[in-house]
Amino acid sequence: MKLKVLVIIFNTVLILMFSVIFLFPVFFLNGDFMHEFWIKNWFFLPIFFILLGIVNIIFLKNWKLVSYIEEEDWTALTMYLEQEIFDKKKLSYKKVRLLSETLLLLSDFSGLSKLETVLRANKPGYIIKLAPKFAAAKMLSGNYQELCAFSNKLAARPDNTHPWINFYAAFSHQMLKEYTVAAEKFLTLAKTSTDLIIKALSAYFIKEVLSPYLEGKKEKVNQLALSIKDEIKKKYNRNQWDEYIEKEKKEIDVMVLTKIIKETSDWIFT
Repeated sequence: MKLKVLVIIFNTVLILMFSVIFLFPVFFLNGDFMHEFWIKNWFFLPIFFILLGIVNIIFLKNWKLVSYIEEEDWTALTMYLEQEIFDKKKLSYKKVRLLSETLLLLSDFSGLSKLETVLRANKPGYIIKLAPKFAAAKMLSGNYQELCAFSNKLAARPDNTHPWINFYAAFSHQMLKEYTVAAEKFLTLAKTSTDLIIKALSAYFIKEVLSPYLEGKKEKVNQLALSIKDEIKKKYNRNQWDEYIEKEKKEIDVMVLTKIIKETSDWIFT
């Protein structure tokens, strides 16, 4: 349902509630009761109008934003958000997050790079919160050197809470042909990650792609990869696993790695 329609319905319901509560005594009760009723409950009237006003102010303030999202006009939404953030310096987290997602959707990697520069100068904390989106953009644009520096720096932070940043760090080394480093990082992820998709991907890489670079650990790698495959197959059959992956695509990291995840899924269930 359109948000505009919901706002109209909400306004209508509030007005009807007000009418029933405050005007009912006028028609069905005597004047003395009406006077006493208003004396005791007068404060509900300003509360009602304040609530009604807040709802409508919030809606009107975000009218353009809501309209572009409802119409799925991502180009117009991007232009609006860039004006708000770059020109007017309105760096609210909500708008910054939405712009990063929209730029990623449009594959506007130069726009994301500009956003990252602005945030480094003004809101560096936002970069940490939105790190997976910036990492995904660097990966999709093929800027593996920058991805490597970005993801490894964040992965080393004690306050890093993004498991996918550790994956991007390992993946960037692989794409830079630093296979030994990548193999060790994926091996660590396969052992320690609590994210099942990351564990599956890491197991796939160390077993099928990077095993020659884990000399002396072949038996341990084989056992670890097999145990992760068994762990997944005990919880899911292939259809259930595919459904799980589909649900997880709401996360940008899973969505941008669809092809590799498909290869990993085939490996698990064959």
